[in-house]
This record gives sequence, C-alpha cells and structure tokens, in this order.
Amino acid sequence: MKTGVKSFLKKFVPLMLAVLMVATCAAPIFAEGETDNPFIYSDLNKTPGGTYGYLSKAEDELVFLLESSGITKSTDIRFFGVEFSIAAGIPTKENMVKMSQELLDKGVNFVCIKDVYAGLTSGTSELDQSRLDAFDDMIFEFYLKGIYVELDLFTPQSLGTSSVGAFADSKMVDKAIRFLKRFFSYVGPNDEIYAKESTIIMVKYLDNASISYLKSGEVNAYSDMLKTGFNEFLAKKYETNDKLVNAWKAADGTSALAEGETLGNINIGSFGTDTDLLFDTTSLNSARQADFVAYLTKVAGESYNRIVTSLRELGYRSLIMCSDASTGPFSTRISGLGDAAAKTITYDGSNIQTAMKNAASGVISGKPFVLNWDTSSHTAEKSKAFTELVVYSCMQGYDAFIVGEYIINPAEGQYAVNKDAEVWQQFGLFATIFRHRSIMPSRTQIEYVYTTNDTAAETGNFGKLLSFSSLISKSGTAFVDNAYVSDKGLAITSGNNSGGDYSATTNNIIIQSYTDMQSPFMKSKDKLAWLNTNVEKKAMEKVAISGIDFRIGEKRAIAVNGTVNDADTLSQVMHKLGILEDKYGYANGVISSDNGQITYNTNNNVITANGNRIAAFTGPVSTEGSVSGSVTYKGSGAASSVIVYPMDSANLEASGSLLIYARGASASDTLKGTLTFKRENCTYEFYGIKPDGTRSEILSQTKMVEVEDGKQRPEVTTETTVELTGEYQNYELVFKEKSVDDSLVGYTPTFPPRPNLLLLISVPAILFLVIAYVGILLADKLKIKREEKLRLASMETKLKSRIAHDEHIKRFEEEMEQERIEKERKAMEKEFGYNPLLDESIPEDIRRELAAEMKQEQENKKNTDDNK
Repeated sequence: MKTGVKSFLKKFVPLMLAVLMVATCAAPIFAEGETDNPFIYSDLNKTPGGTYGYLSKAEDELVFLLESSGITKSTDIRFFGVEFSIAAGIPTKENMVKMSQELLDKGVNFVCIKDVYAGLTSGTSELDQSRLDAFDDMIFEFYLKGIYVELDLFTPQSLGTSSVGAFADSKMVDKAIRFLKRFFSYVGPNDEIYAKESTIIMVKYLDNASISYLKSGEVNAYSDMLKTGFNEFLAKKYETNDKLVNAWKAADGTSALAEGETLGNINIGSFGTDTDLLFDTTSLNSARQADFVAYLTKVAGESYNRIVTSLRELGYRSLIMCSDASTGPFSTRISGLGDAAAKTITYDGSNIQTAMKNAASGVISGKPFVLNWDTSSHTAEKSKAFTELVVYSCMQGYDAFIVGEYIINPAEGQYAVNKDAEVWQQFGLFATIFRHRSIMPSRTQIEYVYTTNDTAAETGNFGKLLSFSSLISKSGTAFVDNAYVSDKGLAITSGNNSGGDYSATTNNIIIQSYTDMQSPFMKSKDKLAWLNTNVEKKAMEKVAISGIDFRIGEKRAIAVNGTVNDADTLSQVMHKLGILEDKYGYANGVISSDNGQITYNTNNNVITANGNRIAAFTGPVSTEGSVSGSVTYKGSGAASSVIVYPMDSANLEASGSLLIYARGASASDTLKGTLTFKRENCTYEFYGIKPDGTRSEILSQTKMVEVEDGKQRPEVTTETTVELTGEYQNYELVFKEKSVDDSLVGYTPTFPPRPNLLLLISVPAILFLVIAYVGILLADKLKIKREEKLRLASMETKLKSRIAHDEHIKRFEEEMEQERIEKERKAMEKEFGYNPLLDESIPEDIRRELAAEMKQEQENKKNTDDNK
C-alpha cells in the first residue's frame, strides 16, 4: 500500500468511526423484537474449511493436527451431515453452489461421497477428466463452506466382484490400488494433490462389504481362489496330517474330514448368506469352520493393509476405514480394522433398544465411530426417531452422524432427505444438538469382549447385551486374540465360549458364558474350571440377581449359572461393583443413563432428555405429563417429538429466547399440549414460527392484573405455561426479566418495529473501517519489527564474516611462516648435514646466531656460484 494512502486512512478512519458511532449509539444491534431465522444455522461452520491440518484420533476422540508440527489443534470435533452419491454423475458448478449453501444453512459440516471410483471413471479404470474437473469444483465449494468430506472409494459392484472378492481376489485389490495412485496423486482445487487435501478427512475402502458372507450361489466361485491359501494356513498351524485330524475330531472320535481330504488337500469352508455364518455347536464342522474364519480374517487383514500402505505412501494422513458392514462379530471385526468404525442402520421410531443395539454393535472400543441413519426405509415418526438417535448418540460420544442421502433433483418417487419435510426443515437444530453435544457423554465405558474363538463360535447373541447397556453407558465391542487387558470402565465377556484369559485385567469385569465349551474345537467342556481361573484369591460375596448365582468381589463379578440378559441384572451388578450410582440404571421399568440426562420408560415408550441447553420429550406423552429438568410437557397421548432449545448462548434456565420444536407422528400431524417452565420475575411473549422463519402474532403473553388507582402490573408467578395450538410446528418463547416495583404503570405490549436501516448500513461500515485501521497499524508495526530484525541479522552476518576473514588471514600467515622455517631447516641439513636449531644442547641465542652465520655462508656461496 502506498504511503499517501496509508497516511490518508490513518487520519480518515478515526474520524469516520466517531461519526458512525454517534449516529448509531441510540439504536440496539437488533431492533426490539427482531430475531434470526430459526431455520438457518450457517454460523455453526467456520469457513473456509480444511484449515486445521489433517484429521487423526486420540483413543476414540477425533483431533485435528497441525500440518507441520503435529500439535493438536482441537479435540472437540463432531461431524453432522448427509450422503451424496456421484455414481450417476457429478452436479454442475451452479447446482453445487446451491447445494453447498443449502447444506451450510442446515448446519452440515460433513458429506459422505459414495462410490468415488464409479463416479470418476467412465467404464474403465482410467480417470475421466471432465468428471475430475467437476469433482474439483465440488470439493472447492465444500471447502469454502467449511464442509469436510469422507470418500467411500469402492463398492464390490463397481470393482466388478463380490464382497468376498473385494478382499480375497488380489487382482481386485491391485485394480483398486491403481486407481488410488492415479486419483490421490492428482492436483486438486487447492493446489495440493488429493492425498494432502485437508478437506478430505476420511476415506473408506469398501462400502457395505465383508469377506464374512456372500450372496447365495457364489461359494464355488471362490473355491479355487481360496483353497491353496487355506491349505497353506492349515499346514503352518498343524504341521502334520495327524495333528489336523486330531484337532478336527469330535468328542466321540468322529472326524470332520471328508473322504479323500488330507492336509494340503482341504476344501474351503462355508460362508454365510447376506449375514455372518452362525456357529452350530452340534456340528462336526465346528473346528473346521473356526479355522476357516481365522483364515478369512487373515486374508482380509492383508488386503486391507495393502490399501493402507498405498494411501500412506501417496501422502494421505487422515483417517482410513475398512468397511461399514456389521451383521455379527466376524464382519464387525473386519470392518473395525480401520482407524475408525462405521455402521448404517434403519430406525422407524418403534423401539429405541433395537436401534441402539444395531448402532452400538458397530462400535469398536477405542476408535471413533460414524453412525449412518438410512431415512429412506420408513415414512412415519421420523421426528421421534431423529430426536432419540441424536440424544443417545451424544450420550454415547459418537463422532459423526450421517442422516439420509441428499439428491439435487430426485426422480419421481425417489427418496431424498432434502425433500423430506419431516426431517429437513429443522435439520440444523439436530445438527446443533449433536455438534454441540447438548447431552453430556456417558461416564462409564462398557466393552463387550470377543476373543478369536468367541468370534468363530457366534450363535446369534451378538448385540443382545448392547440393546440395554447402550441406554445406560457408553458401549462397544473389543476384539482380542485370547488375552484381554484394560484399566478402564467395565468389560463383559461375550459368553460364546468358556475361554479367554482375563487374569491380568485391572478394570471391572463380568465373567459369563452361555456354554460349557471352552473353544470351538470342543475338546474341553469345563466351564467351572475356567470361571475359577478368574476368581479373586480373596473372598467374594455370593449374590443372587435375577435368578443368577453371582460371585462378586473387588472389580470382579462371576456369573456362575447364567448370563446378563436384561437392564435390571446389568444395573444391579454395576451397583454392586460400585461403578454406577444407585439412582441410575434400571428401576421400575425406567432405564436412566449414567450421566443422569436421559430416561427411557419401557412401560409407555416415553423418552425424556435433560441437558444444560436442551429439554426433549418423545413418545405418547399423556396429560399426566413428563418432566425434563425445569420443563414439563403434557401431551394428549399421541406420538410426539418436542424439543426446547435456547436461541441465544445462555443455558436453558437463563435463556431469553427459547425455540420449541413440536412434531406429531408425521410431517402433517398437528401436535397439541402444554409446556410449563419454572421462571421467576419474568414476563413472557409466545409466538408461532411460520415456514419462512418469521414470527406470528403473539399467541399469548403475561397476564396483567389491576392494582390501586387503576394501575396494572404483570401477574407475579413462579411458572409460565404456554399452549401448543397445533397450528405451528415451531414456536418461540421470549422471556424478559421484569422488576415488579418498576412495572406498576400501564403495561402495553408492542409489536416488533422495523429494522433500523441506518444500523444495518453503519455496523458493517464500522467493522470494515476498524479492520482497515487496525490492519494498517499492525502492518506498520510489523514492518518496523521486520526491518529491525533484518538490520540485526545483516549486522550479525557481516560481523561473523569479518571475524571469519581475520581468522583465515591469521591462519594463512602462520602456515606461511611455518613453511618458511621448514624450508630453511631442510636447506641447512642438505648443505651442512647439521641444523643447530635442532640441537637442544646449545643455548637458544647461540643456536640462532649459528643458524644466521650458516645461512649467510650459504647465500655467499650461492652468489659465488652465480658469478661463475
């Protein structure tokens, strides 16, 4: 900037600031009664995005790391968004601008882009340049709006194979790696190769695929492919045919080997059909199946590691996921190989226990989790389902929440979440609740532990315990080979075997088993012996809970003759272990979360949530009402979803403006009832909110009562009750603190005035001038500091150079003097055969005189020779 302009602005800016401040000092920032549009949540995002470096994890929390130093930038990160498929094509730039702005307005900061491989190639494995250009525009628009991206790279269909082939066929893995090398080395819109594009924070190898199951009729296709590797696996494990025969033999001596099978010529095992294969405890093939499961786990791990190695070598540093398939412990273990876990669920609002069982069964303890709710599979009670999933996801500490698929121009009859009136209008409210974690995370971690043998011996109980534990505490699955060690929370054995080593763990643990069998190999059935290895040396109390004989001591509970099968039993054991307060857990049909903020009444299917900034009610709340903190809702018994949330930055009990979201079973259903708030010394005004975000006329307000001399004052109450008329699906309740003594004279409500136009013009002008003026001052200050630093650096460099030069000259002169003396010594020795300078028996002064005489004599002789 030129000096003249700077000088002018330094004089002009303060003057203009003074003028504008005087002109606007009489007006508030917002005219009285004016409010922001309650359907716009664009202020949730920090724009542009992708400025924090790359995404990593610290245990099960997401963290951004600065690009150069590896220093943690933020640990308070949650993502809320939608799916978006590019398989059928990428939108035009104009449509992308509209889409990204709409997502920003809805509080979205995360988009899961589906099937990237199919979207960027056109029938071949080569990148389609026109699609890649459109993809660049899309990523850039997301970057500008503060929206981050997960790339779901492949589906089995796009690779031209099955879910097994995507893991087991090395040619398919090679094909995937060739695409990764081309795509992630391509320079994107921010002048970085896509491997270093910070907007891309997650990639997933396969979408909804696992090596653990197939479609029916595909088993034979992989017989030749897997047979050789399976036999090599068995040969390494058993070494000899006799050992294999003995391992695959039932208790009665019957062999599981088919006729003609020997070590080196064993056929592959069975796959499940669309779900994990269940274990048959009566089958001769139990050991065979267990070995096949172990082999497939090894194959899947090796293929996934090839994908990870390729991405890391290309420079990609954010999170890498394997898959999101989770139908049993086997597929969940494979999906959980990645840096984070993910799962897609459906939920129609009918039973939260089933929904949370399905969600929590995809969680891997110690890893971030992405929950994807497929909203296309049902039509009713989505608001109820949405509310319940969001509040429980907050309690569980989930890191990302994806809600349905966004489609720009859906075909007739095609579902799109952005066209779903029941979900989309207040999408930003749910984004706010989740991203701000309005419900406090659980206090205790429950780990459902599966050993390798447990995984192979699954009989259909997977997730059963999670259906109620996830309503009490944070819950997930931990996979180990055989030994389990932890110092956190509560561990519960899966119960699929009477096996596993838990002797070294120092956390709380419940030891249980459904079976006497100690492994799938059916050699030992001594359950009691296994239980005794986990009993503490000191005395344990004998306790009967729900008909089960428990031995409970310090940090250990042994279920002698049963398993934990309901919330009541789990709660009582946790109370006995001292890790759950008595007022939380199960009591009289009500399950309370360990943070004290969510209750689920199993008797009437009503859920209440109470946080510092939220009160929520779902289910058929009756006229008797349901209480959430300082808020009471009384309904009509109809299906409902009611949320109360502050529209300002205060907590629920101090907010001056409360948004009330009230929905029935569907988007068209009206919801009637009353809400009562505990508030003292306040007046109120109650409005409906129209679909365009503006207020209705006042629906109700504080009553006025007459006092002496005909004067009026607001009625003094400790509670405020407003009626949900059913005419609106969103309301605003405004509280104003009122001093009774100052309000005795004529109280007349006023309607909101028009916005102050001068204010709307001057505020941005003031901000601009302040920024410009501060920028100039900072620039000058920085310039002075920079010039001073450069002068000091220049002087230091010159001084060092001069010192180095002087030292160099001194060394050179000393070397020349030494060389001269050495030449003289050699010349004297050659001429006289004797050098008096080296004769230490002669005094030094005499030595120097003799040397001088010899030198003079040498020069005289040289002159004589020259004359001749």
